[in-house]
Amino acid sequence: MTESNNAELEFDALEKCYKALSKLDDESKTRVIRYLLDKFKLINYGGDVLTRTVVSQPELLEKNDTEPIRIDGGVEEILIPSVFELVTKRYAKNEIDILLVLLYKMSNNGKEAIIRSNISIAYKDNNLFTKERSKNLTNNIKSLIKKSFITAPNATSLAITPEGLEQVKLIADGKSTSVVKSSRNKKK
Repeated sequence: MTESNNAELEFDALEKCYKALSKLDDESKTRVIRYLLDKFKLINYGGDVLTRTVVSQPELLEKNDTEPIRIDGGVEEILIPSVFELVTKRYAKNEIDILLVLLYKMSNNGKEAIIRSNISIAYKDNNLFTKERSKNLTNNIKSLIKKSFITAPNATSLAITPEGLEQVKLIADGKSTSVVKSSRNKKK
């Protein structure tokens, strides 16, 4: 099987699993995932191998349909609204800003690796998926790497850098210095 066929199959499997699991409560999701990991002999299920510890979180300010997330940066704490809200308020000034905030949300505030194949799903979940964004995804990722906002530790995952976290804070404050590209009519 070629690498591109494998990637397509992986993406399809992720999308189908995500859709199916998103309809379940957390306990059911855990049971299904445990079963699959055991079925494919990826783990030897023996009780509470994959239980997650529930940690109480500080209350977060919620506005309308947003899901703000708190960034802890020393003494300073700011709330990051939903990606959709940042786009509609035009705080995320271009596709690079949009992708960076999306990756930030996907990475649990910059604390976890981001699986590349999940990015399109995240665009869809945030009502931001377009064919154009999907088509330009690789170039936009390269731009974020070039700006040192993210890094690619391997071929399948990405991580946000401290510079990227600072840029997310600027975007959330409406102070992004990203250039807005205007669409120009090309002469034929």
